[in-house]
Amino acid sequence: MFNSQRAVAAILVLTCLPALVLAAGRDIQLERKTSAGRETAIRGFAEFDSSCRLRNVPRVNAVQPPEHGTLETRPGVVTVGANWVGDTHCEGTKLDGMFLYYKPADGYVGADRFVFEVDYMRGGRVRATVDIDVAPAR
Repeated sequence: MFNSQRAVAAILVLTCLPALVLAAGRDIQLERKTSAGRETAIRGFAEFDSSCRLRNVPRVNAVQPPEHGTLETRPGVVTVGANWVGDTHCEGTKLDGMFLYYKPADGYVGADRFVFEVDYMRGGRVRATVDIDVAPAR
């Protein structure tokens, strides 16, 4: 099941993931690795104001679902990372946000790809293409 929630605006934040950070209006490419049957976090999302307080949680939509797996969003605590749109004084702040997860289909090993968008209430949008490498189970 793919959940989505309404959101406000301009900054994506991440936690426990490589430090690639996004700004609204950008198209980006992500790569992730997992093993057969193992879920992996793709990215965490939240929007915050200039006082580092949560503004809202973005809406995440699958534009092109994966062929060999499923996507799911779940609430979670997101740690603010540095961003491309200026001030980083909120870096390290923890906010209630939304995480996107990918899980390969049972028994699947190989490459998979999907595209998702994150919509912000003020009209900003980020589109990301994600390439997943699913290795055999260990």
